[in-house]
Amino acid sequence: MSDIIHHTSRRIFSPQYKLEVVNEALANQLSTAQIAQKHHINNNQVFRWCREYKLGNARWVKVASNHPVMATQDTPGETKFLPITTQSSSNTVMRNTKQQTPNSSMVVVELASGHVLKLTHPTAETIKQILSVIV
Repeated sequence: MSDIIHHTSRRIFSPQYKLEVVNEALANQLSTAQIAQKHHINNNQVFRWCREYKLGNARWVKVASNHPVMATQDTPGETKFLPITTQSSSNTVMRNTKQQTPNSSMVVVELASGHVLKLTHPTAETIKQILSVIV
């Protein structure tokens, strides 16, 4: 997956790309203006990413640090990110010591925006692709 995704109106930068830019800025070898010019981004964007990195509460910082996150919204306008834990389902059916999967399987992803994504019978590859886009 590319570090920069171009949409019609905005670019989306991967957490790893942001971390690379921040590390360059914190190394103090180039000015933030030079770093911004080198990466074809606005100087203010470099400052913002550095501030978010130093505070450590931005979602991309946790993702770039390999900490899985999940969005929750306790109060309107306040989004927090919590570690994700997974567990196997006990909805399997046992017959003649052979384990069978349930007739229907569904993965539900609730986004911080309030949108809900429901995947019926998703493959591992589908889940991997969805997570690579939303994380």
